[in-house]
Amino acid sequence: MRKVALTAVLFAFTMSTASANDEEWAFVSKREGRNGFSTYILPSSINHTYVTFLEVKDVYPSLSRYDYAWAVWEVNCDDGEMTQPFGAIVYFKNERPREVPGLEIKVTPSSSRYELFNYICSLREERFRQEEEELDKLLED
Repeated sequence: MRKVALTAVLFAFTMSTASANDEEWAFVSKREGRNGFSTYILPSSINHTYVTFLEVKDVYPSLSRYDYAWAVWEVNCDDGEMTQPFGAIVYFKNERPREVPGLEIKVTPSSSRYELFNYICSLREERFRQEEEELDKLLED
């Protein structure tokens, strides 16, 4: 099984509290974790990933001033090992996303968790595609 080094990326979104509910996650499975954290299982097309939402202040203490912020962790389903943080989502209450010093900001106009999930999946697919290309080049040499 190949190990992939993941880069922590900060995703910033303008999102109201009303839209941050479990109904938007109806297409995935959910299970409650320790300390009340929820784990969402990605659709079967990407069936080797769990995404767990943790309060971001536990991962990035400097972001604790924001009202709604969650960290995204990728977990390999084959061995259950938790990898590096895949990124973070910050929900800003009634304000536009602002840059946080020392962290890369990835701003998207989406306010939908479903679209966010698709965005995360596309990042994973692009990363794996690049790795395959690099491997092919090595094999050719």
